[in-house]
Amino acid sequence: MSETFADRGVRRTVTSSVQDELWFLQKLIPESPAHNVCRAYRVRGPLDVGALRAAWRSVVCRHEILRTTLVEVDGLPVQRIADDWDERSFVEPGPYAAPGRLAATPFDLATGPLARLYAAATGADEHVLTVVAHEAAVDEESMSMLVEELSAVYAGGGSQAPARYAEYAEWQRERSSTPEFHRLLDQWT
Repeated sequence: MSETFADRGVRRTVTSSVQDELWFLQKLIPESPAHNVCRAYRVRGPLDVGALRAAWRSVVCRHEILRTTLVEVDGLPVQRIADDWDERSFVEPGPYAAPGRLAATPFDLATGPLARLYAAATGADEHVLTVVAHEAAVDEESMSMLVEELSAVYAGGGSQAPARYAEYAEWQRERSSTPEFHRLLDQWT
């Protein structure tokens, strides 16, 4: 069941039982980061911030859960799904912030975004990329898949990876034999 909000480009739909529980827990302890999932990666070599931003936007636009917030309607939570990404979900490169500190920053389920990508320079051609998301949007397994997809889209120069996993696996195998893939692999390692 979904409805359209009065504001343009947004629809709402029912929440899952897990989202209900997480929404309730945030109501009890709004400043808690207990339900944040975090991944941090050290990247060596040049970082194309424009391509990273485009890759992140592509991934967020592909998965409506990454554009979802939980709002209260008549005392109950509903999913509010935006048609486009929230630019606040990509934090432009700035000073290094420890991933643990970023993971300790609570999310507001009603205003979101519920997933963020942080980039920070730690030296010449060295960066730390940190993805932090709330469990209302991802779990441990889907966080790993999110990061893999982000990496694949970034490596493809911002192009979108195929939507189904079987197609993705085929695309990945085909790409792994190209000179560009080996150049990028050398760069990332």
